[in-house]
Amino acid sequence: LRPLVSVFFKELPTTLQKKDWDRYARVVGTLHIDNFGSAGASLLLAWMGIHAVSSDFRLRSCSKDRLPHIRRLTADIWRDGVAWQRTRVMAYVEYDLGCG
Repeated sequence: LRPLVSVFFKELPTTLQKKDWDRYARVVGTLHIDNFGSAGASLLLAWMGIHAVSSDFRLRSCSKDRLPHIRRLTADIWRDGVAWQRTRVMAYVEYDLGCG
């Protein structure tokens, strides 16, 4: 997992220039992955300087009014006689836009 997350991290855009976003799009397409799971996301966030969250944040993020019902996050998809389970990944984010 670490090598995949490392490749992704190295290609995160650092500017708004088209070339940086094109490079990022190429690596996302090359990895063929839509998320790294909780372990990979934690690793990526730590490399970005975002570490463990407070217990207050954890409680807020898990409250029922912030998360959709679990049944809305999954669906069975049948293709060629094979059942696939599609799972949507949800995230909860808070921003502090204060200037002080």
